[in-house]
Formats: sequence, C-alpha cells, structure tokens
Amino acid sequence: MATWFEKEFVDDADFPSGKCIGTEVYNNKCVFLNKEGKCSLQLADISEGKFQWDLKPFYCIAFPLAVINKQIEWDDMIDGQLPCCTAHKDFSTPIADACKLEMDFILGK
Repeated sequence: MATWFEKEFVDDADFPSGKCIGTEVYNNKCVFLNKEGKCSLQLADISEGKFQWDLKPFYCIAFPLAVINKQIEWDDMIDGQLPCCTAHKDFSTPIADACKLEMDFILGK
C-alpha cells in the first residue's frame, strides 16, 4: 500500500476525517490508471460484480468536481488536457446534469 499512496496525510477540513492523502503518480499518471488510462480499481469492482466505485477514493469518484471549503466546485486540475474534464462557456448541458452521478455521490440522492 505504501507504493499506492503519498507518504504524508495532509490536513483538509473538507474530508470527514479532517485529513486526506493523495494517490502516487507513476509514469506521470495516477498509479491506479492502466495502460488505456482507465481506473484499475473501478475495473476490478466491475469484474467482481460489485458497484463500480466500491474501491475508488472519494476524490476520484467526485472528479471533475471537488469539495473546496465546503462548496462543490469544478476541479480545474487538468483543465484543457482532457475534453471530458474541461469546462467550457458553451456547454449545452448544465453541470448538475453532466455530473449527476458525481453530485449524487457527494450530496446523496
């Protein structure tokens, strides 16, 4: 597990525990992404017949949304790098619809 997550927890009031820890980066991407860029944790859940997010960390499920200072915001960490995770002024779908699954996860149904 030491090779999957960063070494130190960081204080973060937006997490229920008050602390967070990031996933490690390997070859310039999350250690859990496979060669096709898909989350191996999510794929493992699906292959075992479990809900797709049983193993995923909160941040990964919520992305491209983030909870910052108790508010849900657009996480611009990789803005411009991936069309699916980049906000545009000309979006025809409201973010509440486009990210419904993520919003339900964060807020509950």
